[in-house]
Amino acid sequence: MKGSKKIAFVLFLQLFFHVSFSQDDSLKFILLNGPEGKPLGHVRNITQDKYGYLWFSAQSAKCIYRYDGSRFTIFKHDPDNKNSLAAGGISSVYADDEGLIWIGLQNGLDQYNPSTGVFTHYIHNKNDSTSVSIGITECPVLKDRKGRLWIGTQNGLDRMDIKSGKFFHYRNQKNNSKSLSCDIVWNIYEDRQGVIWVATGLPWGNENPEEGGLNRLNEDGTFTRYKHDPQDPRSLINNKVGAMFEDDRGVFWVGTSSDGLHTMDRKTGKFERLLHNPEHPEQVSRPALKLNEVNDKINFITEDSRGAIWVGTEYSGVNRYDPDTKKITHYFENNNFPYSGTWSAFTSKDGVLWIATEQNAVVKIDPFRKSLKSQVLSAPATSFRRQKWKLMGRKFWQWHFPF
Repeated sequence: MKGSKKIAFVLFLQLFFHVSFSQDDSLKFILLNGPEGKPLGHVRNITQDKYGYLWFSAQSAKCIYRYDGSRFTIFKHDPDNKNSLAAGGISSVYADDEGLIWIGLQNGLDQYNPSTGVFTHYIHNKNDSTSVSIGITECPVLKDRKGRLWIGTQNGLDRMDIKSGKFFHYRNQKNNSKSLSCDIVWNIYEDRQGVIWVATGLPWGNENPEEGGLNRLNEDGTFTRYKHDPQDPRSLINNKVGAMFEDDRGVFWVGTSSDGLHTMDRKTGKFERLLHNPEHPEQVSRPALKLNEVNDKINFITEDSRGAIWVGTEYSGVNRYDPDTKKITHYFENNNFPYSGTWSAFTSKDGVLWIATEQNAVVKIDPFRKSLKSQVLSAPATSFRRQKWKLMGRKFWQWHFPF
């Protein structure tokens, strides 16, 4: 190795070790204030487009926000402008890889094109079987690697042909065990193998505990169901499935109501139940049930840029599990995290974790304690270059701009 390259390499290693291992284990949750310093309201989903903008769906404010790191742009329904956001409740927001923004509405679906500033409306029509189903849930829209758009509703799973604007419906069929297990779709996820997973079941209420389940979409359009079996400890502990996530190590996590954190062996279809055990607080689990009832569901499972697993619940706060140190930290109604419930989470391109809470707040956490200056720019995503370094099980993300 030549002298100049050797010096540069040594300096890089010194910088890397300083950044990676001088981190304070305590994380700071920073409240994101909305326009005019007011709360954003009840945010259901967070997404980031290819230009770096963050988008928030605000259910209570009936709008979506675009955030550039310092300023918000608000998109609302304008009755005098047919090209504005459609009227009605906002369920979700999703940015696809082409830069289009998809907004789930209670009575349909909107597409926003930032290049034209136009919202295109796809509204349920009871006389048109190819229109979108009514009752879109807070489940985010998903565009898979094949270019198919998936929408979760209270009346099944919809697949949209973006070119034609037509919708194909997957629904539960009473006497067909290969159909969707339940029409109430709560989450959609695509794993690294391109498999589509569908979480179903109304999370609240115990009137019908058999309703719900996890579904794997097969190549032929049928589903493989995974449900609770009281005779099988390797089955789901609860049929109300809310969260799915594949981490950087390839572990597939599934979260349900009750004490329902699982990992799944996708080859065998078996689950490992990771139950909360107060005698072994170091073991990975969801937070203890604060209300001692099965209605407390896991709303999200995600991984931060340091490889830690976050498990967010509706009533009992959030757990952060570090696979390296085998340490769990619980955040619940304290000075650091003054919230009892969470709804969703999202990791932006700069490695910052954003959590939407049930208390009308969005907080951000920088796992590397980096400067919280905006790295969300209105420049093409190609202006970013990401280098991912792995050393001794730690993950370090470096974002920089070309000169």
